[in-house]
Amino acid sequence: MHTAAPICHFFQLPREIREFMYSAYVTVPGGYEYDAERDKLIQADGGRVDLQLARTCRTINQEIKGLAMQNNKITFRSFAPPDSDAGAGVLHAALHRIERAMWYKLCMLGPNFITESVQAAINSEFPQFNFVVIGLIRVRDGWDTQTTFNENGSNPWGETPSVYRDFLQRLFALVSEHPDWALRSEKCRKYSGLERDFLSPLPEPWPVLKVDEVDRIKYLPNPGDDWSEFAFTSPSNKHAISAAALAVNFFASAFKDARSSVREIELIEDHAAVAYPECHMRGLSPCAKRTPSCAYEE
Repeated sequence: MHTAAPICHFFQLPREIREFMYSAYVTVPGGYEYDAERDKLIQADGGRVDLQLARTCRTINQEIKGLAMQNNKITFRSFAPPDSDAGAGVLHAALHRIERAMWYKLCMLGPNFITESVQAAINSEFPQFNFVVIGLIRVRDGWDTQTTFNENGSNPWGETPSVYRDFLQRLFALVSEHPDWALRSEKCRKYSGLERDFLSPLPEPWPVLKVDEVDRIKYLPNPGDDWSEFAFTSPSNKHAISAAALAVNFFASAFKDARSSVREIELIEDHAAVAYPECHMRGLSPCAKRTPSCAYEE
């Protein structure tokens, strides 16, 4: 004797009513929070995100897709992981040392390789820093001293620090394209390992580094360094990763449908973060372009 299959009347409801029911199901008070330690989303009250309804059948899975992200704000908080000395601290220290190294080599070698084309490129792309290029030319021509410039390696000259770093990398790339740069650079013993080839793989300030990346960038400025001597890699220090950096990392690994469905993001920076945290929102620019309807609150 065959038993008749139960009839599901749910799909006889209008689609608008079904979507109202889906929204009521996926929406939770306070939205979602990103658990950085476990690299997953949780409910604001600490509970598990429950989307079991989406697994009942293909039709519901398609109809409910993206609604959880659309209806829940996602909150990211700055976080100091237990092994932060191996990741965030190294990234912070390496970026600062690489910036200082580039400035040092620009002061020592750069003036001799600032051609008219280099000056024209900087004047076009970074006109606010043209006076810095002129200053380096004055060093070359004997009108100024290298000491003045050497002491201002981390000085953004009144401009936004992240824009200054973009300028610094661009100027370094331009002068190191000169055919005589490599030969002269070899004779500059300090930071001898820092060449143009190292600019392209340089990490941005906001990634959450994996172990192999940590090991790679340690020795970019000077391959012989003993990093155990640096305070930023001391196990006693806690180096927080910014909420913006965690958001960038999350969306880089999230599914495309999930990224495009997010409508509200909150960034809570309640720890002093490392690696130029003031510019980490730049890492979310690609997400903002892909999802222009998403609101960001920091």
